[in-house]
Amino acid sequence: MTSLFIHPVQLEYLPEKYSQFVEELRAIKLLGEALSKSNEAGFLLGENFFQLISFMGCAPAFKLEPDDENDEQFCHIRLSLFSSPQFRYLRPERPARCPSCRKPGITASEFAHQYESMNGQWPCPACDERHALNKLDWRKEAGLAKFFIEVRDVYPHEGVPTDHLIHKLKELTGQEWCWFYA
Repeated sequence: MTSLFIHPVQLEYLPEKYSQFVEELRAIKLLGEALSKSNEAGFLLGENFFQLISFMGCAPAFKLEPDDENDEQFCHIRLSLFSSPQFRYLRPERPARCPSCRKPGITASEFAHQYESMNGQWPCPACDERHALNKLDWRKEAGLAKFFIEVRDVYPHEGVPTDHLIHKLKELTGQEWCWFYA
């Protein structure tokens, strides 16, 4: 199952008041009901979901509700917070592109094993420039953050957050936001 991940550009960002942030996402109707009382990180889609996430292609079909309480194979939203930045990627062989010279560099699988030891900088082997880890260009197929809004069961490059949603997230948090698929 693949997902659309929406996250703050700044690697270390976490919402100061998580429950307030959840309520703000409910107020804009991105989030619907919580999936269960024991797991408050999972939510059904809110009423405005299809106005906040735009889908490409010919009438994509979505399963919008679980078959049972253990079913994860349906379109829903999960909010994930971590104590350190987590790396997610779609394809292990996808190389990051250097922001300076645009040459392909480290692959996603290599990066996944090394990023914690990079001290926040990646040295481009082609031009020797050093770049912050959040500046690498993964062509929307990888990302690194402490906080993710994950839209589950979205085919890669089929759904994108609207400009309105990205603007609203920036307004709510004071942070720039971006997205990728994994």
